[in-house]
Amino acid sequence: MGPRAARFAGGGLALLGRITHRTARLQISGLEDATRALQSKRPVIFTAWHGQTHLLFPFLLTYADPSRFTVLTPDDERGAVLGITARAFGARSFAISMEDESLAGARRTLAFIRELRHGAFAYLTPD
Repeated sequence: MGPRAARFAGGGLALLGRITHRTARLQISGLEDATRALQSKRPVIFTAWHGQTHLLFPFLLTYADPSRFTVLTPDDERGAVLGITARAFGARSFAISMEDESLAGARRTLAFIRELRHGAFAYLTPD
């Protein structure tokens, strides 16, 4: 997938997130806990399985400040799309390669951890 296709796909996911935000009623189990966590001064890490990432954005637009979120993405085509989607909502994106054998991946991971220590919330897909 080229950069143009990634922009199109990322923009499409952002549009889907905005449509979902405006038309769907969110029903969230544990919302009180999530709200308390977001209001605390501690780092919060949200996770979802791959393919469900776009469902975070309606939550962010309703209950949180998207600019406080940092989205951890793979450094590949999927990550490019997710990064574009995250930035469309005001979140930051960190692309980290799990295949890079240089220290670049370790440096990016440390930068991501610093973001958390400075009050950012994290979002990642563990799969």
